[in-house]
Amino acid sequence: MFARLRELAEGADSRRQEGTQLRRQATFLAAYDPAPDTDAWLAALPAANPRPGSGRLSGSPPAPAL
Repeated sequence: MFARLRELAEGADSRRQEGTQLRRQATFLAAYDPAPDTDAWLAALPAANPRPGSGRLSGSPPAPAL
């Protein structure tokens, strides 16, 4: 079950609102995995470890290119 949740979290299209929500939910549930590599896996996911002050909220459109 945890392997499938990881696949869902990694494969979700975070450029779309639906993909962002799926990624968050799958990541949340996969965090309960007792495997020894879970902490490292979570740290490697951008959605699970957002950068403070990035200035961009999830689901908001990207800034226009200049």
